[in-house]
Amino acid sequence: MSNTITGGCNCGRYTYTIPKPDGMNLCHCIDCRKWAGAMHSAHLFVKTADITQHAAASTPAPRTHSMQGESGNTITRAWCDECGCGLWIKPSTKPDMTCLKGGLFRPHEIPNPTMENWLRNKEPWETPAKGTQRTSDVQ
Repeated sequence: MSNTITGGCNCGRYTYTIPKPDGMNLCHCIDCRKWAGAMHSAHLFVKTADITQHAAASTPAPRTHSMQGESGNTITRAWCDECGCGLWIKPSTKPDMTCLKGGLFRPHEIPNPTMENWLRNKEPWETPAKGTQRTSDVQ
């Protein structure tokens, strides 16, 4: 069994190998909801230094957009400009971390969610993920 997992965007332009994570965050902040086009966005927190990106030398850097998040902190989001797939988030408060999108990886490779935040934005019909540490307004 490998201690790493590899995943990437829909077109394969950006592929990442990371140490097998032991936790995942589900974020319900307005920004993540809009970016995911869903009620939450799933993130794997990884030390940036531990990420291996597999790309041809001619592959451009992913497209990015920086903005002030609901927390008041700056968040930079990246996506593939070829297929539109979301890739990662880098919060200004954790410069050594990258939050890779959980959906980049194959089913059954990512862990159960361990944290869920911005629950004040969840819809009344949503049920928090079982076994997660929950915060209502911390990003």
